[in-house]
Parts: sequence; C-alpha cells; structure tokens
Amino acid sequence: QALDNCQDGKLYIAINLAFACSMRMGEITGLTWDCLHIADEDIANDNAYVWIEKELTRVDQRAIDALGEKDILFVFPRLMGGKSSTRLVLKKPKTESSIRKVWLPKTVAYILRKWKEEQEEVKSFFGDEYYNYNLVVALPNGRPCESRVIEKEFNKLKEKLNLPNVVFHSLRHSSTTYKLKLNKGDIKATQGDTGHA
Repeated sequence: QALDNCQDGKLYIAINLAFACSMRMGEITGLTWDCLHIADEDIANDNAYVWIEKELTRVDQRAIDALGEKDILFVFPRLMGGKSSTRLVLKKPKTESSIRKVWLPKTVAYILRKWKEEQEEVKSFFGDEYYNYNLVVALPNGRPCESRVIEKEFNKLKEKLNLPNVVFHSLRHSSTTYKLKLNKGDIKATQGDTGHA
C-alpha cells in the first residue's frame, strides 16, 4: 500500500509545491527534507516554509571535468557502474535570487508531513536497498526522480481527466499570477517567492 502511494504521491507533491510555492521542476526534484520547516510549532505559528537553495539537474560529465565542481553540491553515483556521459547532480541555482525562503500554507505543510510518513514506510520496506539521499520527491527506492518522470505522470493525468494541454511549468506561471492578484500587483513581493531576478 505505502509503495503504491509513494508512486502516485510524487506527482501530487510536485503539483502542490509548484503551485503553492512557485517552485521550478529542478527545485522540486532537488528539495531535501532538511530544507522544509514543518514542525508543529512552525505550523501553529503560521511560519512553515521551504528554503530553496539547490536543484536537481543532469550535467555532461565533460563539463564537470572541465569546469570542476564549483556549483555542484552532490554528484549521484551511477547505477550499477553505468557508462553514461551525463551525471545527475544537486547544484546551486543559476542566480542568487533563486535562493529563497517561501512560506508554506498549512494545508501543504500537512500534506508534506503525511508524505514523509509514507516515505518512511517505504524506506523500511526497502531496508538496506533504499538509497537515502533525503530527497522529498524521490523514486520509491530513494533514488532521485528526474523531471521526465514527473512530466510523464503529469501528461497521463491530463489525458485521464481531459485537462487542458499545458506543460508542468504552467503551474508555476499560474502560481505567480495568483500571487500577484492576492498581493494586489506587488511585483517585488511576488519576485521574492518565485525567485525571478
């Protein structure tokens, strides 16, 4: 049961983070639990938030060799000695303005806490075969979940529910629009949430 929920839950979590927090796909897939502040006290004081400081991306190994690991925080090990010319990494965002603190609505904070519980169940199911990278959105075995996985699930959901044919990134655009409406056009306040320069 927990494993099935974990499979379906990735998209649900990603949609909530994209819409409520105006997060980019790489920021969602690179988010780690230590960057979420969703303790009882945080939620009770309406001060739950996410600290966005990294993103998951695929980088050409030659670029890493040539440029070094200056902005790279972590390089994920290859699976079973694979020989791919690219590597999955957690890296700093492209711009300083992308590093930001975004307030979390209580509903999303509770969704994330429930997700953490489900992830812990899956972790115990996999035992020693679980790759614990502390990722919020991960494959059931703990490995990083690339954007193409979320986008594929998003496309299936659109087809199944006959939804408009928009891309996942449209959720971030909608989030930005709603935030502008809510704060009566305060562009600076919205920029703080969205990480736009």
